[in-house]
Amino acid sequence: MKMSMNTLMQKRLMIALEIITTERHYVDSLLLVQRLFLNPLLESLSTSNPILTKKLIKDIFANILDLLSVNTELLKRLEERLSGPTDVPADDNFWNPETDCLGDIFLNLAPFLKMYSIYVKNFNSALTVINAQLRDNPAFSTFLRDVIKTGKCKGLTLQAYLIMPVQRIPKYKLLLEGLLKKTTEIHPDYLNLKKAYQIIEHVATFVNETIRHHEMIISMLEIQKSLIGFDETLLIPGRTLIKRGTLKKVCRRNHQPREFFLFSDILIYASPPSLMDNMYIFHRKLDLEDVTVLAVEDSSSMKNAFQILSPQKSFILYADNKNEKESWINFIRNTKDIYLSAKGSLNIDSPTLTERKDSHKKRIVYNYHAPVWIPDSQADRCMNCSEEFTLFLRKHHCRACGKVICHTCSTRNFVIPGSSEREDKLARACDPCFFTMFPDAIRDEDLAPGIHIWNSSTGNVSLSPLLESSEQDNKEAFSNGDKKNRKHYERRPSIVLSSVSFW
Repeated sequence: MKMSMNTLMQKRLMIALEIITTERHYVDSLLLVQRLFLNPLLESLSTSNPILTKKLIKDIFANILDLLSVNTELLKRLEERLSGPTDVPADDNFWNPETDCLGDIFLNLAPFLKMYSIYVKNFNSALTVINAQLRDNPAFSTFLRDVIKTGKCKGLTLQAYLIMPVQRIPKYKLLLEGLLKKTTEIHPDYLNLKKAYQIIEHVATFVNETIRHHEMIISMLEIQKSLIGFDETLLIPGRTLIKRGTLKKVCRRNHQPREFFLFSDILIYASPPSLMDNMYIFHRKLDLEDVTVLAVEDSSSMKNAFQILSPQKSFILYADNKNEKESWINFIRNTKDIYLSAKGSLNIDSPTLTERKDSHKKRIVYNYHAPVWIPDSQADRCMNCSEEFTLFLRKHHCRACGKVICHTCSTRNFVIPGSSEREDKLARACDPCFFTMFPDAIRDEDLAPGIHIWNSSTGNVSLSPLLESSEQDNKEAFSNGDKKNRKHYERRPSIVLSSVSFW
């Protein structure tokens, strides 16, 4: 038992040393960013020809100086704890894994680590600003090139340094998780370590989502650059990369390998690159809503095959094995179901709703892509006002963000423009999304309850005629003494509209 405890504490010591070693390297990297990149750009603001505007500098570096302050303090406390007082002999001041603690240090500073959320939220837009300035601002390009030439960047670019704070929180999570596993429940460090880990785990969850989103964006940009003959913009709001891989396509003369890219709304295939380059020859883009996938039974001449049907083109594919075949079939079907579930209920028949659509002609969202809907089963309350859903307070989906919201929080609408084959469609939006998309819209539409119509030509606010037909129903609800649901009728006298299928 003694040997086992010694081994456990030895591992605990090794993790503690890794924490302080990586923290030193991280703080040094932040100081380098400040010294080589941020400070010179700020100093150029006082010259006649600044490299970047103050706003652009803020857009790129966000609150990185705040992070530097927090981590400088964290490193200072770790140094003091792990090294001890300098006037004490080395053998006596070294950190003892059996009795000494680190959890209290992280627990005290963990709330400040939430500032990383601000930095992470800005990170993708920061990279966009850098890329735009590298393309359009010769002075900025020259500045970065000159900094790299000094050799002080250790072979890393500005972008590589800026991603370090994004990667640091997940690293803390892994280190503290490892330290917690090597700490017994009776150890004086256990409780503080556990609390600190829970706080950092919450921040890390958000950061990890941002990292995955960033990696997906990078992948989509690389696909865009590698597709010869594809002239559209692949990276648009709402579109995500789901799956990619090589399949054999049955052509008229022979079977050819094709690289397939499945996105949340489209399916693209191209000829694979040659040995000399990494460029794909674009063949076709299929709208996912028009795609049907069918399994094909194995035969003596072909195994692991399935069929793609679409108005543009239909063909047979086959995979290397059964698992890969089933994977592609399931991914295509599931992705299409998710996409259609967000769009499929936008068909409008009602004459009254046609009138509403006409009144929203100026509220058009171009290049619209349906968001991924949050399932009804995952929302017991409105995700905007937190009102609990009931038989009378029905659930609706915002067609901009996919959240589940109540009628009161989603009285505005926007138009999804149609095509030569499809008519325009009126879509429900929650209030936050509506005013984000149309910040110029009037905000006094709540002068009267119910469904409101904003007439872009007159600027007048009016109520839907459907309210008049529902007035008698509301009076009957009050006369029947339905106290439980009375507050919903008071706030929303058009409650019977909840039973009308708008979407």
